[in-house]
Amino acid sequence: MPEFFAPSTIVKIHGTSRDRLNGLLGVISRYSPDQGRYHVLVPQSLQRVVALQPKNLIEASRFERLQAEYGIIRNPSSAIVRIQ
Repeated sequence: MPEFFAPSTIVKIHGTSRDRLNGLLGVISRYSPDQGRYHVLVPQSLQRVVALQPKNLIEASRFERLQAEYGIIRNPSSAIVRIQ
């Protein structure tokens, strides 16, 4: 069974058919039960929100979360905390 991710959880994308997304970090915005997908804000992809299956997400490691937070400090325009 896929893991449950609360809003604002930093996740790593993997195993999608979209190679440019694999390996990127994102932030859970919300879960859509109708679609069975999480809406994930991907700052490295121009603030784009993508809908992804739970199997394509893993919770970011502590190191990856620190990297994401450091990136926000260095580049506030990519702030992943701006989730509606």
